[in-house]
Amino acid sequence: MKTELFRTPPGPYALIEARRSGWKLGLPALLLVMVPGVLSLSDIRYGVIVIMVICVVYPMILLLAWLKITAMPGMVLRMRPQQWELNSDGSLSIRFYPFSADEESASAISEIVLTPDQIESIEPFGEYQVVYVSESDYPRYFLIPKSITKEYPTLLKTL
Repeated sequence: MKTELFRTPPGPYALIEARRSGWKLGLPALLLVMVPGVLSLSDIRYGVIVIMVICVVYPMILLLAWLKITAMPGMVLRMRPQQWELNSDGSLSIRFYPFSADEESASAISEIVLTPDQIESIEPFGEYQVVYVSESDYPRYFLIPKSITKEYPTLLKTL
């Protein structure tokens, strides 16, 4: 069974990565506002620092974090158009196509074959299903839209 070509936008991948590393950045970011905020009670100049942090520093940090996450080596591959196929031996083939691919004239540029042993878990994430992989030479997880899994209900249930 083969799915049609689909493409997952970078937003859900960035959210998953941000959740994994968010606590490392969250506490310093909170302190960056709280300390000057408390100090601004005695001197208004610290209030200006709080406004600068919120209006300048936070957007800059978010932009740099977005660029870092979406430029990760496995991320570029996962954002390409994909086609998933459940093979007769129970393995899952994920084929990646060029960004300009269409159904008729597409030839895969890369393929990953996952056996059922390599798939750790499948979890819902908003309008996507997250397929976590245990092998280290593959990306840690893949996303497939729930609309695809509704069209092909046996695709992930057999894994």
